[in-house]
Amino acid sequence: MAATLAITSDNSADVLRASSSEVVLDPHPHPHRPVGLERGDLAAGAFIGGRRRYSGQMPYRELPTPALPELSALWWSRWPDSPPIGYELRCPTDCWVRFHSLPESKRYADTAAEYEILLNRYNTVLTELFAGQPVYVVTMSLVPDEGIEVWSSTDPHALNPGSRPWMRLREDEDSDPGGTLHLHVSEQRWKSRILDPLLRAVADDECAGVIIMDTDLRRLYLPYDGGADVILAGPQERDALKNAHADWLSTHPLGL
Repeated sequence: MAATLAITSDNSADVLRASSSEVVLDPHPHPHRPVGLERGDLAAGAFIGGRRRYSGQMPYRELPTPALPELSALWWSRWPDSPPIGYELRCPTDCWVRFHSLPESKRYADTAAEYEILLNRYNTVLTELFAGQPVYVVTMSLVPDEGIEVWSSTDPHALNPGSRPWMRLREDEDSDPGGTLHLHVSEQRWKSRILDPLLRAVADDECAGVIIMDTDLRRLYLPYDGGADVILAGPQERDALKNAHADWLSTHPLGL
């Protein structure tokens, strides 16, 4: 049986099905929450109606007529069980590594020096993965149903220069109010620090679900508030990156 882990927003995990071959990357709350809650107040899968867990089936479906059908087709061919949302991806554990953003796994930066540390960690790994290469940058926003309050006023697409609409996603539970997720994508040639405003917004829990990936959609960088998940093309590549930044790893036995 494959392992399915729900990785929570405080760099810990709840084991939903026991084994060790697959991980579900869920480090962040649902993209809306009641007004008045501070960053980090909700655990993974949190929603205005209560706590949600991964159900073992893909919780979102793509709505018809994506703006970029060829990119959608490539995505579903590479990741048939996962929508292109950072915290919803499923991947083999031997191709995945998580890095924490700050020493001692501190979750949020409080000083200029700490922001520089976390931005340097984000950019260091991104440059090792993608230096000089074209990358896709995916951002996500929520168009809420009536009566649902969006937890952040930040427009993530405004922090993704040159982005354009890609696809819309809807939760399978039509009877449960929520909203429609709008994904935008840009293509950029990677250079260190070009996405600092977006990465800082992610680090401050102002937006979620960001993906930075190669144009073949095999190597994915998934920043979240507290760190980043990285999916590599194979175990050897994962091990090399993991060993290069051993000081940024969690002490948790599962690497969370």
